[in-house]
This record gives sequence, C-alpha cells and structure tokens, in this order.
Amino acid sequence: MHSEDFKDRFWKGKSIKLKKLYFENGQGRVDMFLGGAGPVRVTSLSGFGNPAKKYSTVVFEGKSGQKTLSSNAMPRTIIISGDVNTKDKNTMKNMFKVLDEPGWLYVDFGEKKKKIYCNQVNLEDGAHKGNYMNFVLSMTADEVFFLDIEQTDISVFIKEGTILNKVIFPCILTRKITEATINNYGEENVEPVITICNYYSKIVEEDDTIIILNDTTGQKIELVVGMEENEIITIDIKNRKVLSSVKGNITSDISDDTYLNRFWLCPGENLLKASHNNLEQEISVVCSYFSNYREAIC
Repeated sequence: MHSEDFKDRFWKGKSIKLKKLYFENGQGRVDMFLGGAGPVRVTSLSGFGNPAKKYSTVVFEGKSGQKTLSSNAMPRTIIISGDVNTKDKNTMKNMFKVLDEPGWLYVDFGEKKKKIYCNQVNLEDGAHKGNYMNFVLSMTADEVFFLDIEQTDISVFIKEGTILNKVIFPCILTRKITEATINNYGEENVEPVITICNYYSKIVEEDDTIIILNDTTGQKIELVVGMEENEIITIDIKNRKVLSSVKGNITSDISDDTYLNRFWLCPGENLLKASHNNLEQEISVVCSYFSNYREAIC
C-alpha cells in the first residue's frame, strides 16, 4: 500500500481512522501521532497492506510462457517518515534509544488494534525545519503477519462448578466441558499452543491417552503419557515440541499417527474436542493463539 493511499484513507478517515502508532521494547516506548499532535509526528508510511510475494516458476523448452509452481510471502518492510520536535530533548533521547533495537510495532485503530514484531530497526535522521527534525524509520519483520494485541485462551476440556446461587438437592454440582469453538479471525492458518494441566489427582496410569481433535479439519494430536499431580504439559505446535514441567521434552510420547506440523486452526470457526481415558484424573486443556492478519487495516 502506497503511503499516499494510506494517508488519504485514514487521515481523512471516512470509515476507519488510524489513531496512533507506537513501538515498544525493553528500552521503552515511542508514541507516534498522525497529524499535528504529539512531539513525534508521522507524515507518511508504507508496508501495512498485503505482504510482497516471491514466486517460483519454471519455463519449459519449446513452450511459450511459464508455469508458476509456488509463492511465498517475503519479509515485511515497514517505512515510517515523520518529524520530531527538537525542543523536546527527553523525547528525542528516548526515541534514539528505543528505536535502536528490535521490538513490537502496535497499530491502533480504536476498536481494531494489531501488532507485529520487527526484527530489524533502522532510524535515520534528516533535515531540520524550524523546531522539527525529519526522520525515516525503516523496519523489517521476519514474520510477515500482523497479530492480535492480546493472546486468546479458550478452555477445551475442564470440569467446572454449576452452582451460582441457591442450592436445592438433588442437583448436579459440576459439569465437564469437552469441546469448544475456536474462532480464527485472521486470513492465515494458526499453529496454537495447547496446555494440559493436572492439578487434582495423584492417580497415574502410564498408558493414559489424551486426544485433541480439530473436528473442522480432521487433524488430531494423541498423547500417551501418565500425568503426575501438578504437572503441566505444553504442546507447542509451531516449534514442534511437547514439553512437561516434570519430565522435560516428551515429544516422543505422541502417537505414531500424530504429526505436529499437520495441526492448525484454519480461518473461521474450528471445533476442538478433547478426551482423556483416565476418568480418575481431572485435567484441563486450554488452546492459546493469536490470529494472523495479512494487513493491518481490517
């Protein structure tokens, strides 16, 4: 998206208005404002639309044209131009300190907020005009997609109480949740983190089997492991690891027909189901994820 297109659409804001950008890392935070407000003002920006793609093609001898084999999204380059008030020495000092290291860029549309991690950050100062100095901030994001600001955590398997107020016996005091609808609001498949906790039981069976099924895609994760009391198991799909707080790396405990690289949340609704064959244990299963967006606008 060209900077002028972005400015015309959002600064003149007939439907959606970009309120603010800010960059944050361990050194602090820099707020950047569109328009005349604030000591750090943005005059143009680019790199917030769909990421650039690289195509793999092949040409056959004796045939016209080519055949496109595949495409990959390239690392995202974001460029923000603006100026900073040179009279505000604290802001300038903070700006040069923070924008010298990788960090998170946040995009604030009011109701719509997204973030992206920038691995490469370069700040170049420019000409002075009155009390302001021009700057160009160039950033590269290895992971090209924008994310939700907050992680979403959904319980897929848990026993919970049903008592709200007055109790009249006989009644059901607890119920077991064994499935949940997971909404991936982005445009890309998401590889979640699944956390299994056993806080309630010391009864351990070595052939305990825990199954997490994405009923929407037909993919599953089957884990054969006996969980000890207070043990936490983390299934990190993206990094292809299964880690136990007690036993360490237990990736080898997944079943032969479980492939971590084939489990994801597709865009839209995903129905996740969980089961556990040890009825004496009370475990919980939580699915955690960020939706991935190709652009920062919608």
